[in-house]
Amino acid sequence: MEQRKSQTQMEQYIRQLEMEVKQLVNITSVIPIIQENYNKMNSELLQLNTKSKIFEMYCANCQNSTVQITGSTNRQNETEHLAKVLQKTQSKVDMLISNDKARKQDFLALYNLTLNNQNKLAKFVTESQHREQELLNGTDERIQNLSVVVSVTDNRTNRSLMSMQNQLARQSERIQNLSLVVSVTDNRTNKSLMSMQNHVARQSEKVAVTACADGGHVKGVIIFTNTKESYGINNLSPLYYTGRFTCEKPGLYLTVATMMSHTPNSEYQIRKNGIALVYVRIVANFTDSRKDHFHSGTGSAVSIMNQNDTFDIYVVNDTFIHPGYSCVSIIKVH
Repeated sequence: MEQRKSQTQMEQYIRQLEMEVKQLVNITSVIPIIQENYNKMNSELLQLNTKSKIFEMYCANCQNSTVQITGSTNRQNETEHLAKVLQKTQSKVDMLISNDKARKQDFLALYNLTLNNQNKLAKFVTESQHREQELLNGTDERIQNLSVVVSVTDNRTNRSLMSMQNQLARQSERIQNLSLVVSVTDNRTNKSLMSMQNHVARQSEKVAVTACADGGHVKGVIIFTNTKESYGINNLSPLYYTGRFTCEKPGLYLTVATMMSHTPNSEYQIRKNGIALVYVRIVANFTDSRKDHFHSGTGSAVSIMNQNDTFDIYVVNDTFIHPGYSCVSIIKVH
């Protein structure tokens, strides 16, 4: 703001100087005309002086002639006439001399005024230059001060920018770290969600089968070829051909089996992976056994099954299994 104010004052001062210089230039342009008129008047004055001297010489001659012809009345009259003419001429000469002196004084006053104006102009120009130099010096000083202020401000601004950039870099690094943490957390969360979803899916999976044996004398694993119902099982072939239920979906399974027979001292086992879990008696050890005395033996077992684990019903001794009444049910409960 101070720089603009100083610049405005300087421009106003320069415009004022230009106007005054124009006025002085107009005055100085008249000086040659005045000088020319003055020279002409001096030339005319010299001519008048020359004519005056010639006329004075003529008058002197006339006076001498007048003295010589004093005896003659006509010449006296002429002399008186010439004296009057001389007197008139002298008056005119005096008037011209007086006018010339007045013109000389006017020209001298005008010349002095011109010199005074020139001196004033020179003084004014000097003062203007001095004031202009002072303004320039003040402006330079202010510009230097402003340059220092601007430099200090730039330094502070650069430091502030560097500080802000460092803060932004640290914040960016924190954001990146947070992004990594969030990414890791998301991955863990996604894995947990997937695990939970898989767990929920496994929990919600329905797996069940009910199958019956064809019957006959059996020793070993009972084969169930007559499937009544099945859910969620892709391959029942092992149950058909080997009598073994193969787990496809891990979880907690319940196995319930009912075997009917009339063979004395008959029993069966509910096995997991060939290892007996439960022993079930079908018929007691009667000595007078009759073939029409059928008995049923029911057993159940619960076990955690992994994929490819197996369940089977195993008969230890040669036992007659009644068809249609000897069945097994396997259910995934969890």
